[in-house]
Amino acid sequence: AASEVRVLNEVLNPVSERLFGQFLERASFGEPGPEAALIPGTNRLQPAAVAMMQEMRIPVIRFPGGLDVDYLDWRDMLDNAPDRAGERPISYGVGGDPITNRFGIEEYFALRDTLGNETILVVNLLDAVSRKVPLREAALRAAGLVAYANAPLGANLPQGMPDWPAVRARNGHSKPHRAEYVQLGNETWLWPDERLVDAEGRPLDKVAMAAWMRECLTLFIAQIRAVDPAIRIIVDGRMPLGVEREVLADPAVLQGADFAAFHRYEPGPMVRLKRNGEPVDPEALSPTDWWRAWAAMPGHYGPAGQNRGIGPRVGFARDLGYRIAVTEWNRNGWSTDETRIPPSLGEHDWHISVGIGVAGFLHGLMRSDVEIATQSMLVGANWDIAAVHVDTAGKEEPYYSPQAQVAKLYRHHHGGQRLRIETSPLPTYDQPLSMGWMRAPSGTVAFVDVMATRSAKTLYIHAVNRDGERSFPLAVDLSALPAGREASRFTWALRPEVLTAAAGEIAVTTETKLAVSDALLRTVLPPKSVSIVEIGLARE
Repeated sequence: AASEVRVLNEVLNPVSERLFGQFLERASFGEPGPEAALIPGTNRLQPAAVAMMQEMRIPVIRFPGGLDVDYLDWRDMLDNAPDRAGERPISYGVGGDPITNRFGIEEYFALRDTLGNETILVVNLLDAVSRKVPLREAALRAAGLVAYANAPLGANLPQGMPDWPAVRARNGHSKPHRAEYVQLGNETWLWPDERLVDAEGRPLDKVAMAAWMRECLTLFIAQIRAVDPAIRIIVDGRMPLGVEREVLADPAVLQGADFAAFHRYEPGPMVRLKRNGEPVDPEALSPTDWWRAWAAMPGHYGPAGQNRGIGPRVGFARDLGYRIAVTEWNRNGWSTDETRIPPSLGEHDWHISVGIGVAGFLHGLMRSDVEIATQSMLVGANWDIAAVHVDTAGKEEPYYSPQAQVAKLYRHHHGGQRLRIETSPLPTYDQPLSMGWMRAPSGTVAFVDVMATRSAKTLYIHAVNRDGERSFPLAVDLSALPAGREASRFTWALRPEVLTAAAGEIAVTTETKLAVSDALLRTVLPPKSVSIVEIGLARE
């Protein structure tokens, strides 16, 4: 029997366009990001890669990095930097791999002008928090990036700051570039070798750490606001020793910052496997066990087994009045010597499960009040999470990863309002496995994750079929809305002809025309697939 869905003419929450952003990361630990996409010997991106980014219609991009931001100096990414002669240097971040800095600040803003996206700049906070650099110097340096991007020529800058707008003018841009957001640091947790101590050499306790974080953030915010009072500031929602609740509640931080940021990666290294909390031998898991775990991540699960995105851990920040951003997220996992993907599944099942997981998490984001989300990572050559995968030599054509294909599908086919739906009981399954950074859901997971969004002229039914074997008939009651009689179903699924292929785009999106009869739409969701049905809306 078909699962029944009734769409009601009731708006539950807005769906922000900025949920479909991307993270253009430069890393020093195996993936150079945009550096890999340059035409060899130049600082220009491969035209085919740029064209693919344009097709994605990216609303907001985070740049220049994540983990490496706290270990690099943004000034190395531009020409004519004060106190530096010659070409841009080679940089070495936390991973130790060299980054050429050929794709720098000006190259990014040139790409921004082509794509038309908003920008989140990320600045180094760890230098201050770890006391590697005096606090005021680190704050001035971070605010300097905002000044370079946003301050007009002749601006009254904080004392001791170089004239960054004049440097920008020497680099060919007298007018500001205009970045809309700035994020202070990235996962500034302090690793054990960076643990802070007091004057007596004792590790800082939670009270002292909270006071120090407040002092750092308050000065960073003040210096940035002195440069650009209007830029929106993002601070981390997780901090060293778990002091985020105390720090974010501080009036100066609360008044100065706009967003609290949270990250979600799953599963990471597929190690430390547990079933119902007990260690389990990977060889004891069936292909179905693996598939059902992969298809359920990332994300938190709520009632009826539907994905709820980042989950309840952001509630304290929201209650304080912060808007919520998820500035890094992806379906990112890898096998190890300890845990290998079983041959009975193979790489294709893994990659298809990536798309399923991305769609589920996007459902969770659209069900939440998250306003900004940037998916990791936009372009690269070595990590399979790169949305646009490029050949560093520029000889092979770039292609979309599964997560990019699904992200693009949702970006092109969604509405700005989420509508209430009523469903017959949807089939669910238990998913008791934990692995890597992933924890087993506290409840069941739905085989079919379905939701509805609406624009002014179009209704969208979004449906994920996590079942590895069965198709699911779906009957959608549209009687509460002025739905038209024609519909199109866009379905993303494995291309059968590539079952033996080793690389490239292994999935494809196909369009199928459907009919609406007596306000009822019937369709079938293939196994291991993502579908979006578009129905035109008549004027009421």
